Amino acid sequence: MALRILLVDDELNVLKSLKRVLARSGYDVLTASSGFEALEVLAANQIEIIITDFRMPEMNGADLLRQVK
Repeated sequence: MALRILLVDDELNVLKSLKRVLARSGYDVLTASSGFEALEVLAANQIEIIITDFRMPEMNGADLLRQVK
């Protein structure tokens, strides 16, 4: 079973590029375009790794990780 990674970034091109690279490396990759969307994805899925952008509107990466913790 592949590790499941959640990518969080408000820039869709960044999400697509990172997802493509990680998926080719064998990871199961889910994406979210905001901190709030990431929390929804986390509530519905078992995630092993979170990679998040720090500068996002409304909820930045540090706030997201605080809530996850």
